[in-house]
Amino acid sequence: MLRRVAWICLLLLASPVWAVTSGLAVLATGATDNKSYSAKFAIGLTVDGGNSWQSSANLNQTITIKASLDPDPAHVGQKGDVFVVEWYAGKFTQLTSGGNWQAWSGNIAELKPLLDDVVLGATQEVTIYQGGISTAGEHRLYVGYLPASSTALIYSTSPAIFQFKAAAVDPLTYFQTQVFDNIVLSKCSICHNESATAVAASSRLHFNKDAGSQPNYDIFAAFYKQLPDAYTYVLSKVSGGSAHGGSIQLPLGGTDYQTMAGFLDLLGGGTGTTTQSKQALFDGVTNQIGTDTLRDASLLLAGRLPTLDETATVTADGDAGLKKVLIALMQGPHFHKFLKDSADDRLFLRGNEDFNLMDDCPTCFPPLNAQYWSLKDKSDQSGTAVDRGLLNLWVNQLNYSAVESPLELIAYVAENNKPYSEILTADYDMLTPLLNAVVGGTAVFAAGASAVDFQPGRMKGYYLRDSTTVLQQVPGAALPRMTTPPKLVISYPHVGVLSSKSFLSRYPTTATNRNRARARWTYYNFLGVDIEALAKRTTDPVALADTNNPTMNNPACTVCHSVVDPVAGTFQDFNDSGIYRSSNNGTDSLDRFYKSPQTGPKLYVNGDTWYRDMRVPGFEGATAGSGNTLRWLADQIVKDKRFATATVRFWWPAVIGAEILKLPEATEDANYAAKLTAYEAQQSEINALTDKFVASGLSVKTLLADLVLSPWYRA
Repeated sequence: MLRRVAWICLLLLASPVWAVTSGLAVLATGATDNKSYSAKFAIGLTVDGGNSWQSSANLNQTITIKASLDPDPAHVGQKGDVFVVEWYAGKFTQLTSGGNWQAWSGNIAELKPLLDDVVLGATQEVTIYQGGISTAGEHRLYVGYLPASSTALIYSTSPAIFQFKAAAVDPLTYFQTQVFDNIVLSKCSICHNESATAVAASSRLHFNKDAGSQPNYDIFAAFYKQLPDAYTYVLSKVSGGSAHGGSIQLPLGGTDYQTMAGFLDLLGGGTGTTTQSKQALFDGVTNQIGTDTLRDASLLLAGRLPTLDETATVTADGDAGLKKVLIALMQGPHFHKFLKDSADDRLFLRGNEDFNLMDDCPTCFPPLNAQYWSLKDKSDQSGTAVDRGLLNLWVNQLNYSAVESPLELIAYVAENNKPYSEILTADYDMLTPLLNAVVGGTAVFAAGASAVDFQPGRMKGYYLRDSTTVLQQVPGAALPRMTTPPKLVISYPHVGVLSSKSFLSRYPTTATNRNRARARWTYYNFLGVDIEALAKRTTDPVALADTNNPTMNNPACTVCHSVVDPVAGTFQDFNDSGIYRSSNNGTDSLDRFYKSPQTGPKLYVNGDTWYRDMRVPGFEGATAGSGNTLRWLADQIVKDKRFATATVRFWWPAVIGAEILKLPEATEDANYAAKLTAYEAQQSEINALTDKFVASGLSVKTLLADLVLSPWYRA
């Protein structure tokens, strides 16, 4: 909120009949009853007692912020309340009559007036604030009034936006204190040095990691001054655009990105904050009225039209009522199907046409083997179409149960308003009655539960093949007959979606891939990182001919493999089709070519669980250690700040109906500026939604409601 250095009393200034204060931009007007009013609002800022209205100031400058209000002619002369609300750093506050800023929930009923029961003049000014501001960044202010003769709040639907930043400092000092260690040494110089991969891509920027901050400042300043449109070019590169070989280093809108933008401003030629272009995307565009948005969203989320009571709530309470109604209607079979279909649109689990739960592990679940052979023997003996159909139905229901299980987990977490992190950390699976029976599950079902009813449970009957196991191979059978079942039963490591047979089978591995595909899609879906976009694939014939373990030693390869390979190692306990500890006696899941190579040295040592010629299992520089490494990975991911942002990106297409925009790369394109404006506006919205999602305790229902309320859905 606005921090007070010097506060003077708020004044309602008597004014003659005249239009909204000259020089102030008029803000868009709306009302909670969705009716049209001719009221006008404006808010402006002056610096150091000046007369010109501004949109920005330096921190701790003496400023004055005023609001100008023209009520609807029908309300002039009536008594009413005047309200002022601020948005800053993802939170709303309201200015009360005592001159204090208090948190506001967004509920209209909880608004407190700045001016209580005053006579509404034809035009009046309200001094909102005088003094210095000590909180940098973007502050948004709204103003509105409630006439005594009405229950409708009339307000500015668009805010007045003010930017506050530190006064200009010496660029070298700023580089030394804010940029050199935090950005150049830790990020840029990894590639942009005399021997790393950026040189091969003909980069003209080569830092000297062994020199101090002054020489590297000179290197960058000289490079920057030679570039046309340098400000846009550099910010595009660091945020992953303009075909940047290092992909995203400073996420757009993040703290480091803003630090770099501030430094470029100091070097000269900068265009300052991109906030104006973000706002410009929706200039002149109005949102749907609340009842229209309710109708669209109700059809999307609930598969029905809104009720009269739901419509009345939105009419009476505006957007606060709309959000409440949206969350309440997120239930029932249509919403359940919406969640599962939307999740599968991102994970593609149903696309695994070759999935078969019985493949590769005839000994894992003895009840499964026994039930299959009971049905097959009956079918073979009778030869009837009915018995053959029962066997086929059993197989299809079993596979359906396993394929849908992780999608059901996502729906279960969302519908029960559990923290979304549980889709990765859940120590249970979602089981149907059939799946529960054949895996020795602990799920509990109501009497008469259907074959596709899913309930949470753990697999208690996971067996590993041992020396006592006897299998009989039968031609034409889907499973060998297990005449003597194994005795070695172990605990299955439930790790949400990640350990599900559906996910692991959809993203299989090979003797050479070594779980890298699983790691790649884990990064993509749950951290929002596209590993394959971290750097361009090399075309250097020397690098391509390298056979000296290039993923460990060749810079053209390590730029990606240093990130993806440790995560691949955390999937070490699962084989190519997703079977846990597939080797005899359950020691590991290493492939046979590594354990017993036909050529080359043998690296495997008894007791190993991962490849000695790869990086140790870990995540982002941390080592997983021994034990359940996949559980360790899940815990690391959900603690990573990128998990919340990736969740917003995961669900965005389901509500908005379009994919996330990509950062435009070709700055010379005629429509580059327009594309960049749209991209930045969208990233700003994603960042705001992420903050709300985190504040909600990772509630998917809240996230979906906030997506509906965004201008990207309603504009």
